[in-house]
Amino acid sequence: MRLAITLVAAGGLALLTATSAAGGLFAPLPRSTVDRPDDFAGLQVHVVYAVPSDAVDRGFDTDGGIENSTASYQQWLSGQTGGRVLRMDTYQGSLDITFVRLPRPDSEYVALGRGARDLIEQDLRAAGLVTWKKVYPVYYDGTNDLTCGGSAWPPALPGTVNAFYLRSDSCFATGFASPGDPPAYTEFAVLHDFVHDLGIVGPCAPHFWDAGHVYGDPSDLMWSGTGSWDPSVLDIGHDDYYDAHIVGCPDLATSGFLTNEADFALTVSKTGSGGGTVASSPWSVIDCGATCSAPYSRGTVATLTATSEADSTFVGWGGACSGTSSCAVTIDAAKTVTARFDAQDRVIVAETLGKGQGTITSQPSGLHCPPTCAASFTGRSVVQLRASARPGSRFGGWSEDCSGRTCSVTLDEDKSVGASFADVRAPRVRALLSRGTRGSRARLRYRVDENTGVARVTIRVGRHSVRASYRRFAAARTYVALWRIARSASPGAHRFCVRASDRSGHTSRWSCARLAVR
Repeated sequence: MRLAITLVAAGGLALLTATSAAGGLFAPLPRSTVDRPDDFAGLQVHVVYAVPSDAVDRGFDTDGGIENSTASYQQWLSGQTGGRVLRMDTYQGSLDITFVRLPRPDSEYVALGRGARDLIEQDLRAAGLVTWKKVYPVYYDGTNDLTCGGSAWPPALPGTVNAFYLRSDSCFATGFASPGDPPAYTEFAVLHDFVHDLGIVGPCAPHFWDAGHVYGDPSDLMWSGTGSWDPSVLDIGHDDYYDAHIVGCPDLATSGFLTNEADFALTVSKTGSGGGTVASSPWSVIDCGATCSAPYSRGTVATLTATSEADSTFVGWGGACSGTSSCAVTIDAAKTVTARFDAQDRVIVAETLGKGQGTITSQPSGLHCPPTCAASFTGRSVVQLRASARPGSRFGGWSEDCSGRTCSVTLDEDKSVGASFADVRAPRVRALLSRGTRGSRARLRYRVDENTGVARVTIRVGRHSVRASYRRFAAARTYVALWRIARSASPGAHRFCVRASDRSGHTSRWSCARLAVR
């Protein structure tokens, strides 16, 4: 039977009067309040039967009505597309329908008029029943005073739910299609708003008008205007929204929600030292993250967007994508895309502590302290640090971002480490043969070997001694102290002695040598 419908308002699916016809073929399942396990992966259309908190549950999810209605518009769609139909969410081969008792009375939804759909989606998301990976035709068993149905229209109106109001005046007059019958108003209305959920019709379409519709012939599924809507054709001329081949314009043929002769996998892998996610749009079937591969039907255009974590930078695409911007992948075969994220470099600052001497080195190389006590390394990498005590010193342990006897740091941020070294050896000193002349200064020669490199010496000649300040000493070098010899001193062989102390309190033995006086 031909469907004649009179619209009383433009924009969306308005109130109507209609005659009826119908169709369908799905075996109904028992009631479920959850989305059952999917028979297949990828983009899908999941049906919901939603009843307000104060409305009578008419059991449309289990009496076969929704199944028959869905089969009717699928049959029509197949005839329009050469065999392609919506990828309906099924469980064990039957249409998977979720029943929801909504948390609000019908009056709260009715009060929002055309905004009722938004509140329905909000409540379904709050219940965890709606995600961004599917599209949801919702049969709402309540009323609406302004419209028969409502939908999202991304990106202007984001969402994945379209609602058909089963108790609105005249909207459900045709009921659900019966098995074998063609679609009537209910079926065309649900399909019309489903297409809106895909962002169709886009402003880029030649006959676009009125937020997602086409003007002209009222037999077009997506027509809107003043007069009678008599849908029978999917995109007249195929120049607006089905197989229109308009670059950048949403198209049902390439949306990924229609079946095709084959599905192909789109697989994302992440490389590099950093972290980030890759998500597909307009439907987040891939959210990598956790889901890094999904099947798509031939001809689908999936857009991938990379988002780096706070400490990382997205470097670029590889495989089927290139550059650093969002990447549109046309699925005509199995495709693999790589996304590289590199972590920001992190700095390790090292410090030697204590009175001993030692070095701090890194693996991988880059830090050798002293003298190089700060170095940059790849963020998120693991760097091993090693403390090596010099002769005469002992390593005492790590501090700051390391502790104990070993040090391994994960560079999720800049790090600071300290290595303590204790001085465990007294200085070694040797007095050397020296000469002097009465009434002038003798050059008293000696050598000091101090592992820390810093010591002070005490020199003694006869009953007199003098202690110098701390200074640096090199082990192989000979040092000279000037000592005035009195004129009254007797010529011949005398002795002078030297000892050294370090800052750790260690003191050497006296070392004495001959002082020849003339």
